[in-house]
Amino acid sequence: MRKFILKNFKLRLKAISETGNPDLKLKSYVAAALKLSEHQILELNIRGKSTDARKKGDPFFIYTLIIGLEDTVEPPPGCEIYTEEVKFARPAYKRSNMPQYPLVIGTGPAGLLTALTLARAGCNPIIIDRGFDVDKRGAD
Repeated sequence: MRKFILKNFKLRLKAISETGNPDLKLKSYVAAALKLSEHQILELNIRGKSTDARKKGDPFFIYTLIIGLEDTVEPPPGCEIYTEEVKFARPAYKRSNMPQYPLVIGTGPAGLLTALTLARAGCNPIIIDRGFDVDKRGAD
């Protein structure tokens, strides 16, 4: 089975108003739109769904779909090969390797994020900034 991603698949509400929940018959709608038979679609997952109601009286759903097709089926136009996403794994902090009072220079975005990350890891960061003293900063 090969997986593809289909972005911006539009399904008008007028076409599905009599069926109720469009997600239940989504496979048949996708098969018809891609000119495939339903049995050629081995897997169908909804990755994203939104509603576009900007045009009064003609709203529609917009789907992003992951489609699993038989190996013998040519990829339909508009489909891209799907690669599994790599989830971000937060690094495991080992408290024994980290200093108790790490020094962070600067209170810009990078310095503040670094200090926050260190604090969440159990350290007590010391932040040093070369800006004006507190009295002059208040006047700014």
